[in-house]
Amino acid sequence: MAKKTPEEIAALQKAAAEKAEAERVAAEQKAADEKAEAERVAAEQKAADEKAEAERVAAEQKAADEKAEAERIAAEQKAAADKKEVPSLFIKSVPESFCRCGRRFTREGYGIALDVLTADEIERLKAEPNLVVEEVEALLD
Repeated sequence: MAKKTPEEIAALQKAAAEKAEAERVAAEQKAADEKAEAERVAAEQKAADEKAEAERVAAEQKAADEKAEAERIAAEQKAAADKKEVPSLFIKSVPESFCRCGRRFTREGYGIALDVLTADEIERLKAEPNLVVEEVEALLD
Protein backbone atom coordinates (compact mmCIF):
# COMPACT_ATOMS: atom_id res chain seq x y z
CA MET A 1 0.00 0.00 0.00
CA ALA A 2 1.22 3.43 -0.87
CA LYS A 3 2.14 5.86 1.75
CA LYS A 4 -0.46 8.60 2.30
CA THR A 5 0.37 12.21 2.20
CA PRO A 6 -0.48 14.43 5.15
CA GLU A 7 -3.24 16.03 3.06
CA GLU A 8 -4.75 12.61 2.27
CA ILE A 9 -4.52 11.58 5.93
CA ALA A 10 -6.23 14.84 6.96
CA ALA A 11 -8.94 14.27 4.32
CA LEU A 12 -9.51 10.70 5.56
CA GLN A 13 -9.67 11.90 9.16
CA LYS A 14 -12.11 14.64 8.17
CA ALA A 15 -14.28 12.13 6.29
CA ALA A 16 -14.22 9.76 9.27
CA ALA A 17 -15.17 12.60 11.63
CA GLU A 18 -18.00 13.70 9.33
CA LYS A 19 -19.24 10.10 9.08
CA ALA A 20 -19.10 9.73 12.88
CA GLU A 21 -20.98 13.04 13.29
CA ALA A 22 -23.59 11.96 10.75
CA GLU A 23 -24.03 8.63 12.57
CA ARG A 24 -24.33 10.45 15.92
CA VAL A 25 -26.94 12.87 14.51
CA ALA A 26 -28.82 9.92 12.93
CA ALA A 27 -28.73 8.03 16.25
CA GLU A 28 -30.01 11.10 18.12
CA GLN A 29 -32.77 11.56 15.54
CA LYS A 30 -33.72 7.90 15.78
CA ALA A 31 -33.81 8.14 19.59
CA ALA A 32 -35.93 11.31 19.40
CA ASP A 33 -38.29 9.65 16.91
CA GLU A 34 -38.59 6.53 19.11
CA LYS A 35 -39.24 8.71 22.17
CA ALA A 36 -41.88 10.72 20.30
CA GLU A 37 -43.55 7.50 19.10
CA ALA A 38 -43.50 6.05 22.61
CA GLU A 39 -45.05 9.27 23.98
CA ARG A 40 -47.72 9.20 21.24
CA VAL A 41 -48.55 5.56 21.99
CA ALA A 42 -48.64 6.30 25.73
CA ALA A 43 -50.94 9.29 25.15
CA GLU A 44 -53.25 7.17 22.97
CA GLN A 45 -53.28 4.44 25.62
CA LYS A 46 -54.01 6.97 28.35
CA ALA A 47 -56.86 8.44 26.30
CA ALA A 48 -58.23 4.95 25.63
CA ASP A 49 -57.95 4.06 29.33
CA GLU A 50 -59.71 7.30 30.36
CA LYS A 51 -62.48 6.69 27.80
CA ALA A 52 -62.91 3.10 29.01
CA GLU A 53 -63.05 4.30 32.63
CA ALA A 54 -65.60 6.99 31.78
CA GLU A 55 -67.71 4.41 29.93
CA ARG A 56 -67.44 2.01 32.88
CA VAL A 57 -68.48 4.72 35.33
CA ALA A 58 -71.35 5.77 33.06
CA ALA A 59 -72.49 2.15 32.73
CA GLU A 60 -72.36 1.69 36.51
CA GLN A 61 -74.31 4.91 37.03
CA LYS A 62 -76.89 3.87 34.45
CA ALA A 63 -77.24 0.47 36.12
CA ALA A 64 -77.60 2.12 39.53
CA ASP A 65 -80.18 4.57 38.17
CA GLU A 66 -82.14 1.74 36.52
CA LYS A 67 -82.02 -0.30 39.74
CA ALA A 68 -83.19 2.69 41.80
CA GLU A 69 -86.02 3.34 39.35
CA ALA A 70 -87.06 -0.32 39.41
CA GLU A 71 -87.02 -0.29 43.22
CA ARG A 72 -89.07 2.93 43.26
CA ILE A 73 -91.65 1.43 40.89
CA ALA A 74 -91.76 -1.79 42.90
CA ALA A 75 -92.27 0.19 46.12
CA GLU A 76 -95.07 2.22 44.52
CA GLN A 77 -96.72 -0.97 43.23
CA LYS A 78 -96.39 -2.60 46.65
CA ALA A 79 -97.84 0.48 48.33
CA ALA A 80 -100.73 0.50 45.88
CA ALA A 81 -101.31 -3.22 46.46
CA ASP A 82 -101.16 -2.75 50.23
CA LYS A 83 -103.88 -0.12 50.14
CA LYS A 84 -107.40 -1.43 50.39
CA GLU A 85 -110.75 0.18 50.03
CA VAL A 86 -112.93 0.07 53.12
CA PRO A 87 -116.52 1.18 53.50
CA SER A 88 -116.55 4.52 55.31
CA LEU A 89 -118.59 7.58 56.10
CA PHE A 90 -117.38 11.04 55.09
CA ILE A 91 -118.99 13.48 57.52
CA LYS A 92 -119.14 17.30 57.47
CA SER A 93 -121.01 19.58 59.83
CA VAL A 94 -123.55 22.13 58.65
CA PRO A 95 -122.60 24.64 61.36
CA GLU A 96 -118.98 25.69 61.92
CA SER A 97 -118.49 22.82 64.35
CA PHE A 98 -120.79 20.11 65.69
CA CYS A 99 -120.34 17.15 68.08
CA ARG A 100 -122.16 13.84 67.87
CA CYS A 101 -121.28 10.32 69.10
CA GLY A 102 -118.24 11.62 70.96
CA ARG A 103 -116.71 13.12 67.81
CA ARG A 104 -116.29 16.72 66.68
CA PHE A 105 -117.09 17.50 63.03
CA THR A 106 -116.25 20.63 61.02
CA ARG A 107 -117.30 21.98 57.63
CA GLU A 108 -114.15 20.47 56.10
CA GLY A 109 -115.19 17.00 57.23
CA TYR A 110 -113.29 13.74 57.52
CA GLY A 111 -113.79 10.05 56.93
CA ILE A 112 -114.46 7.31 59.46
CA ALA A 113 -114.26 3.60 58.60
CA LEU A 114 -117.57 1.85 59.27
CA ASP A 115 -115.85 -0.92 61.19
CA VAL A 116 -114.91 1.52 63.99
CA LEU A 117 -118.52 2.66 64.45
CA THR A 118 -121.38 0.76 66.05
CA ALA A 119 -124.62 0.28 64.13
CA ASP A 120 -126.30 2.69 66.57
CA GLU A 121 -123.62 5.38 65.94
CA ILE A 122 -123.99 5.00 62.17
CA GLU A 123 -127.78 5.40 62.45
CA ARG A 124 -127.50 8.46 64.75
CA LEU A 125 -124.88 10.16 62.50
CA LYS A 126 -126.95 9.60 59.34
CA ALA A 127 -130.11 10.86 61.07
CA GLU A 128 -128.49 14.06 62.40
CA PRO A 129 -129.68 17.12 60.39
CA ASN A 130 -126.61 19.16 61.45
CA LEU A 131 -124.34 16.68 59.64
CA VAL A 132 -123.86 15.86 55.96
CA VAL A 133 -123.06 12.14 55.81
CA GLU A 134 -121.89 10.42 52.65
CA GLU A 135 -121.11 6.71 52.26
CA VAL A 136 -117.74 6.25 50.53
CA GLU A 137 -115.03 3.68 49.87
CA ALA A 138 -111.85 5.02 51.46
CA LEU A 139 -108.32 3.87 50.62
CA LEU A 140 -106.41 2.84 53.71
CA ASP A 141 -102.69 2.13 53.99
